[in-house]
Amino acid sequence: EREGQSRARRHGQCCEECVSPAGSCSYDGVVRYQDEMWKGSACEFCMCDHGQVTCQTGECAKVECARDEELIHLDGKCCPECISRNGYCVYEETGEFMSSNASEVKRIPEGEKWEDGPCKVCECRGAQVTCYEPSCPPCPVGTLALEVKGQCCPDCTSVHCHPDCLTCSQSPDHCDLCQDPTKLLQNGWCVHSCGLGFYQAGSLCLVSGVSLPAPVLHVYQWAGVLILPASPADAARAVCAYLWGRLLPRSPFLCSLP
Repeated sequence: EREGQSRARRHGQCCEECVSPAGSCSYDGVVRYQDEMWKGSACEFCMCDHGQVTCQTGECAKVECARDEELIHLDGKCCPECISRNGYCVYEETGEFMSSNASEVKRIPEGEKWEDGPCKVCECRGAQVTCYEPSCPPCPVGTLALEVKGQCCPDCTSVHCHPDCLTCSQSPDHCDLCQDPTKLLQNGWCVHSCGLGFYQAGSLCLVSGVSLPAPVLHVYQWAGVLILPASPADAARAVCAYLWGRLLPRSPFLCSLP
């Protein structure tokens, strides 16, 4: 270290370096050091000069675009750019996760991914926006999936399931799998035989009254409750989805019943 300097890690940097604390600045709660430059907003550039922060707004050059391009101000960029007419997406962000209820139209560059809320990932491909919910891994044995407000996937909390349960969800006595492989799962309970109004399908007891074509069924399991399709025609085009703790119809996988 040089005289009058100390070791510090600048904001956004990996390694420490020798800096002079004298004349440092504070900007948005971050300490900046003498002669340090950084980008403020999308089009603002700032510098620390003897304890004072000075910012300047960048000026954009005049640009003329080719015939198959158009001048677009992409989200997060300072100046508009000439972009191919199929090289960006127009996306209207909903007000659900914004500070106000108003919607905001954004222009997103091709190939960019972003998050819209805690459980929605979007991507710009071929000038089209595709959004999906990321799948959540199942909680390991001996834990319970607990929903957390503002969080996409549930927290896996250690819990002692009911002795009948190999795994459980929603509550410790609501089984997803039975400890005894000879027992059947009926609405979260492990039973020796299916009750009145249910019929056996493999290791499950399903609600009677709907004629389903074997060997493929369309069954959604949410917190142990089995939800059947509205008609056999729906089931014929469907798959079997076992989902842990949450109903995610977009994430099915094939499953054949004996």
